[in-house]
Amino acid sequence: GLESSVKEMLGVGPKATKVAVVGVVCPFILGLAASIWLLPDSESGVYLFLAATFCATSVGITARVFKDLNKLQTNEARIILGAAVVDDILALIILAIVVGIVTTGGVKLFELGRILLFSIIFLGVIIKYGEKFIRWVLPYVSVLDRNNSKLLFPLALAFLLAWIANLIELATIVGAFAAGLILDDDQFSMHEDTKTTMEETIRPLETIFAPIFFVLMGMQVNLGTFLERETLWLSLAFIVVAILGKIVAGIPAGKESDRMTVGLGMLPRGEVGLIFASIGKGLGVVTDSIFSAVVIMVIVTTLITPPLLKWSLGRNTA
Repeated sequence: GLESSVKEMLGVGPKATKVAVVGVVCPFILGLAASIWLLPDSESGVYLFLAATFCATSVGITARVFKDLNKLQTNEARIILGAAVVDDILALIILAIVVGIVTTGGVKLFELGRILLFSIIFLGVIIKYGEKFIRWVLPYVSVLDRNNSKLLFPLALAFLLAWIANLIELATIVGAFAAGLILDDDQFSMHEDTKTTMEETIRPLETIFAPIFFVLMGMQVNLGTFLERETLWLSLAFIVVAILGKIVAGIPAGKESDRMTVGLGMLPRGEVGLIFASIGKGLGVVTDSIFSAVVIMVIVTTLITPPLLKWSLGRNTA
């Protein structure tokens, strides 16, 4: 879960933060430059949304590879897990700013400052005081339903924070992500009779809704665009930019770590990249061909990460 990633992040310190910052700044700059070059006639909102999409990182794939290879305790895994959390926080702040720019119709310094301030305050308050709030409110929740609080409370918290994020004009994913940051199995130890973990409790819901999410993403893809030359060229360029932007992120990991492994671990965009692109499509700034190219980029970066990581870890061991 994300709560374990936060613990890893706090243990790693500045290296994870440096990897995360480079892993956001480089893809954003490369994505912005590539978008302006490849789509010269598009609006600025298109460039900004594409650049934000390249910033995303889906750490689930990487974490599973490290787990299957019994490498979760390595220095590279610790850096990647920590950097991915910081990366996503920065990417979500960028997404909130981009959505604000698109919805207001331009770069307005007051509006830009307001969104940035709200994003930082919202995430800062949740991260600093969220666990205290959970430990305060859980005893009252367990009185209502002691056997199912580990299922109902995380869902209610995610919905509540997503609603608050939407209320202050941030993307709802910001609130849901913040809920994942502060939830921990240890918080339920005194208030829950079941011994199953939170991940195991919520897994049936994931089994139901994860396929629905990907079906909804797939329904937004115009299959005819895959036959267009423009889509193929865009997807190829997006893949190159997506790979280069994250490989560079491994450089700040230091000489004592395998920088290639760290860069490859930051590579997959997964569901986060799809959500970013879907929001852009919903706002009308991402066309069918661009959305299809982003979907191809997300699929490729997600599928190539496990074999590349396995190769890199094997090379390092050898």
